[in-house]
Formats: sequence, C-alpha cells, structure tokens
Amino acid sequence: MRLLALVAAVAVAGCSYMRHPSEATTWGQPTSTMVLGLEPRGEVVNAFLQNRGRQPQRIIARGITLKLQRMTEAGPTGEVKEVRDFAGPIRLDREENFETLAPGGHFAAPIPVEKLAAGKYQVTASYSSLTAKQGDWWSGTLVAGPIMLEIK
Repeated sequence: MRLLALVAAVAVAGCSYMRHPSEATTWGQPTSTMVLGLEPRGEVVNAFLQNRGRQPQRIIARGITLKLQRMTEAGPTGEVKEVRDFAGPIRLDREENFETLAPGGHFAAPIPVEKLAAGKYQVTASYSSLTAKQGDWWSGTLVAGPIMLEIK
C-alpha cells in the first residue's frame, strides 16, 4: 500500500517530489527525538519527519498541515490557506498509516499546493500525533518554517 501511495505522489507531483531531504530543507526545532522539515519544490512542498534519536521510532505517517500566506511587496496580505497531507480521518487501526523510522531515518510527504494563484507565499507547517488513544507511536507536536514558495 505504501508503494502505491508513493507512486501516486510521484504522479501528482511530477519531478517535484524528492524522497530525501536536501541542503534546501529548512528544519524546525526538534521535540524529543523528532523534527519536521520543509522544502519548496515548485507547486509541491516536501515535508520530512526525521528521527534524531538512537532507537527506531514508530510514527503516524499522516497529520501534516501547511499554512500558506500570500506575500506582496508591502508584506503579508492576510490571505491564509491551509493544505493537509491527508484529507480523511486518520485510522489508527490500519498499519498503512504508520511508519517506523530508523535512527537518522526520515519519512517524506509531498504536499501539492497547485490550487494557489501565482505569487509568493510564506509557508509554515505543523505535525501533530496527539490522539485520544495512546499507542506505541511517537506522540507530540512539531512545527517548521517559515519558508518561501513561489507559484508561477
């Protein structure tokens, strides 16, 4: 199932999807052993969850939200759009909603933002795995950004 999701992501994102963080990735502040990173790639923002701990870490592989604020020469316009990595509810009883990250390993989530008008946007992101149910996964909240994204 994960392979199908990656193939679908590549089909949607074209060449904009990268499976690995690069020098262009902007990392947020770590919380415990986890950190969230962002990288603009045209009409896609690649979000990365990275395990900076010494042990493998199981994560919920959903729950990233982007906030995009349109920018002008005079500054922000006040227009803010939210884009989520997954539209539906996150089912904690399905194994395909989880990943296990090795120490130093990462999870990549390409998030298409092509429905935006041309222009420059300031992008921030958040990830939350806080749920009413406790499980064997990392639990917490991460933030990253801001980064700049240009839609042509």
